[in-house]
Amino acid sequence: MSTATNEVSNEEPATLSSMAGHEEDINHQTVEEAALKSTAVSTQRISSSLRRRACDTCRARKVRCDRQDPPCNRCVKMGVACHYSGRTKPTNSRMGMSRFLETLNNRLKQAEAQLASTHLMQQNQPQFSVAWRDVDRTGLPTKPSPPHKTPSQEEAQSHWSSVPAPTYPTYDLQESDDLFNQMSVTTSATSAKEASAFLPLDTFIASNSETIMMAQTMLDNQPLEFEPTIFDIPTPTTEPMPTVLATILQKLYERYFEIFHPIIPIINRTRFEHELSQPCPTVELQALSYAMGALAAFSVPELQDYASFYHEQARNLIDLCERQESGDSLENINILQAYVILTLYELKQPNFARAYLTLGRAIKLVQILGLDNAKSDSRMYARWGLSKQSSHSISPAEQEEKRRVFWSLFIFDSFASLRSNICPTFTGVINVPLPSSSEYPDFLDETMPRLDEVFGLTETISLSSFAADTLMISLYQRYFRHIESSYDETSQGFWETHYAIDKAVEHCRKTLLAPHMNGNCGNDPLAIGLRMNLNTLKINLHETALFRVEKDQLPENLAVEANSKCAFAVIDIVKAVQVGMQLTGSRAVTFRQLDRFFVWPITTAIQVCFRMIYNGADDFASYISFLRILSHAMKEIIDPEQISPGLLENAEARIADAARSVRKK
Repeated sequence: MSTATNEVSNEEPATLSSMAGHEEDINHQTVEEAALKSTAVSTQRISSSLRRRACDTCRARKVRCDRQDPPCNRCVKMGVACHYSGRTKPTNSRMGMSRFLETLNNRLKQAEAQLASTHLMQQNQPQFSVAWRDVDRTGLPTKPSPPHKTPSQEEAQSHWSSVPAPTYPTYDLQESDDLFNQMSVTTSATSAKEASAFLPLDTFIASNSETIMMAQTMLDNQPLEFEPTIFDIPTPTTEPMPTVLATILQKLYERYFEIFHPIIPIINRTRFEHELSQPCPTVELQALSYAMGALAAFSVPELQDYASFYHEQARNLIDLCERQESGDSLENINILQAYVILTLYELKQPNFARAYLTLGRAIKLVQILGLDNAKSDSRMYARWGLSKQSSHSISPAEQEEKRRVFWSLFIFDSFASLRSNICPTFTGVINVPLPSSSEYPDFLDETMPRLDEVFGLTETISLSSFAADTLMISLYQRYFRHIESSYDETSQGFWETHYAIDKAVEHCRKTLLAPHMNGNCGNDPLAIGLRMNLNTLKINLHETALFRVEKDQLPENLAVEANSKCAFAVIDIVKAVQVGMQLTGSRAVTFRQLDRFFVWPITTAIQVCFRMIYNGADDFASYISFLRILSHAMKEIIDPEQISPGLLENAEARIADAARSVRKK
């Protein structure tokens, strides 16, 4: 033992000199000297050594350690310092470390996505009348603003610290792209303080740099307490809307009204722009604005990241309004319209379950507010614990907006039932007038009939393509109920219902909806979609009749009649598809944005062509030609994820077989 002590003593000066300045090593050296002074090892220390981990030196060299009280025998032989590190207990800072790193990683991903989208937008500009390059992801202009309009640096920095952020000034939407090309020259002449005011990306990266420095501090000083970053959502009365007045959202509003308003004409643009011009727009209007921005940005391939960003902001603000204690926000028309737009946005995504849940929330809110019944009274509000309706009178234009919101959800509800095979919510007699045929801002307070009254009218009534869609949907609901009851219905009851629905469809085609059918729709994309879906309803109705004929072994002439009507409907669908594919400009974009509602018609028409070819129809070549047109249109306008697996492959195989048979002849 004395020999070991002398060896360690000889090595002690060199060891201390190599560890000078390191407080931790000095402490370990002190422990070592104290240990060497004791010549006897107690039984308690021996038993504790059995529970001790190997010393740091042995663990580093990955060799066996006898775990004796410092020094262990191996360290004595090697002539190196020996010390043990205790087992560290998890501290609060380490427990929060994973959450912190997750937050940091999310921020870095946001920065990377912003940089990537900015680089992509600079190289590939969409060919639209608006210039998308003039703005960044948050909607803030990337051009220097005039000196008297330049936001302060604190405002720019606070944009990323909370949602929403301070209001930014408006900019002229018609500025030339030449200004963007001169930005590098202008920016170099601008002071650093001014530059940081209109370049939020720099501010965002700077805030991330501070976060990284904090991470390094935490790693160096473990006892530092850490609290995860919490982003506060302001209450509706405390914060103005941040980016509604920004350039990119202004341009997205224009695109929304140009492309999507013909599909769902639910927003009075005059009212919307008036509320938008107020100094502090409400949170309900912010939610609507973000929803409009998400849907409009989704139609531009280069702005997909923007669409996701605005969609998330709209959902967050709607959730905020739903959590409001008073419930006043739920009565705001902007919230209902935001729900409708988000439903359409999500219906265009692969995740149908999310869209169905959003649609369900919107439908329940409409039922709570009594918009599905024109005779709802104020007692309805007390039933749901809501405040009384405002005392100011509701204008006819406001009433029309609410009606159009309801009818939009009526259409989406029936469309979702087609996909989910769940009965629609709005069935039976609906005590709500149809949408007016006039358009904002030239809205006329015209008296419109209810849906159940239209089919009994003797005179012709003017219906918009949007109102015409509600008639087509009501016919689909009748067909849906007919299918459900056909399994238990007698043969006589089945055919009575069948002919009643067929008569109503023909009445719509030839009288009620004649301006929108058979080539009279012109360049209206919504009317083209109406024509395709009404023909699809006719096909399904008569295919059900074919099934009943085969099941009950009825006369063959019933099957011949049903097949001829299916063939006529397929021809009309093909003609409508050709008209839609020939559209140009904004109408062509609107037509393609209806792609989700073309899956059912085109798929049904292709399947009828398969059946006709299989049964050896006389006009075999015509159905091969129809397959070419329909499969080409499906490839062009419908997302591949929405197409039934193997459908296009089968169509191409039939076309190839037909081509080979022609060559053999």
